[in-house]
Amino acid sequence: MVINTAFFPKLMWNGRFFAPSGDPFDNSRGFVFPLPEGVTRFPPNNPIIRTLLAAQAHLPPTELVEVAGFTGTAGTIGPEFDSFDDGKGSVVPPPDQSGSRNEPIRQAVLARLNADQGGSCQPAE
Repeated sequence: MVINTAFFPKLMWNGRFFAPSGDPFDNSRGFVFPLPEGVTRFPPNNPIIRTLLAAQAHLPPTELVEVAGFTGTAGTIGPEFDSFDDGKGSVVPPPDQSGSRNEPIRQAVLARLNADQGGSCQPAE
């Protein structure tokens, strides 16, 4: 099933990530994502992000409803998210000038990966 995911023209159950071409391997028309990524994060003919699945791989760490084990958001996003802030794990960065946490989260994950000299990438305490 995981391998077949790459062949889907839309990803996620609600189809919120999709290839306007109808072909997840064709980035000639770019890829569409919800804001703040929208249609500009993965533009048409991007030489690095050529498939919908590769583009989607940039989003999972930014979807707070899909992860748990973080802190720093209780009382700031909305009551429906407060139960996910268990006081453990990494502090979620504050939103950037766009009002979104997506890019700050991506940058924090990238910094952690780049700082991991031993290859273990242990979660922050």
